[in-house]
Amino acid sequence: MRMIRALPFRWPSPPNPTTRCDARSGALGADGEDTAKITEASSNVASGMDRTLDTTGAKPYRFDVACDTDGVSTVTLTVTRGEAKRPFEVRCGDRQALGVNVPAGPAFAVTIPPIDKEPLTSGFIFWNLISAEPHRVHGCCLDDSQGCKQ
Repeated sequence: MRMIRALPFRWPSPPNPTTRCDARSGALGADGEDTAKITEASSNVASGMDRTLDTTGAKPYRFDVACDTDGVSTVTLTVTRGEAKRPFEVRCGDRQALGVNVPAGPAFAVTIPPIDKEPLTSGFIFWNLISAEPHRVHGCCLDDSQGCKQ
């Protein structure tokens, strides 16, 4: 009779946040030959983000943002241009980045407030800004910072 030795069961370890963030940043890439990445960066969720982005080119822009953390389910992105200010909910861990359409023109600001939570939240916010041909800018309008008026 053959004896089979059972090995102790080990639960798989949860995915490393850095590994998930690397995969998320790949989802933010420009999605075609007629788009061009202008800039990209990341920040810690606990630190939030506060950036002003130049959009003085001739083509419209798309700001893509993704959040990857286990500490919170959503963060609030606020897009400000001139007097217009519009909040967007970014779902953390979503497979697809949130895209915000912005026409060429004056600079606009993007902010996500720091997450003040105990224990300190770990995770990242990834974002990029691309310029695109008008037919590549998705959504019901070319200026999501103003909202869609049809």
